[in-house]
Amino acid sequence: MNKTELAQAILDASHRPDLSSFTDTFIRRAEGMIRRDIRAYPLAVTLVEADRVANGLYNLPDGFLEARRVRIGDNALESVSLAILRVLSGSADPFWYAVLGDTIEFRGIPGTNATIDLDYLGSPPVLSVGADTNALLTEHESLYVEGALFHLYRHTQDRELAADAFNAFSDVMEPLNQQFGRRVGGASVAGAYNLYGNGGGF
Repeated sequence: MNKTELAQAILDASHRPDLSSFTDTFIRRAEGMIRRDIRAYPLAVTLVEADRVANGLYNLPDGFLEARRVRIGDNALESVSLAILRVLSGSADPFWYAVLGDTIEFRGIPGTNATIDLDYLGSPPVLSVGADTNALLTEHESLYVEGALFHLYRHTQDRELAADAFNAFSDVMEPLNQQFGRRVGGASVAGAYNLYGNGGGF
């Protein structure tokens, strides 16, 4: 499923084709719910030369939250503080790394065209255009559909249907978080979406 197909699924489920101009908004708000609640979504990427900012500094992928494992070839690197990292000479073999905001720095400095395998916890990529998709949407489309329906029914001020959609969203999200938590060895996950706190009720 891609974003265009998701938008159609939302309209079909709600029987509200007249709200087609609002589907981008409903999807964006559903993505906000998903990003708030999923904190144990395992992903993997290979960092390459194009990701290098300078020397041992590389850009991290969008949605990165926490590194789980970093490898260059068969060598697993160790996470350290920035102060410790820079004790090691840049000319040494890569051994340590430190995460700095949206970048990751290595010591020693990886060679030109080195490939770095990064397993991490993150958020699924944002759906920006009609052809966009991601693994979470492919595997659990109901999470996006029910989250979007929750906001659609808030828009139409139908509290009962909004509550039903929210419950359906939670019924998918909670076991998914538990499953992801077990997969990553007990990683902590976010609490349930707060329907009423901070002015968030409908």
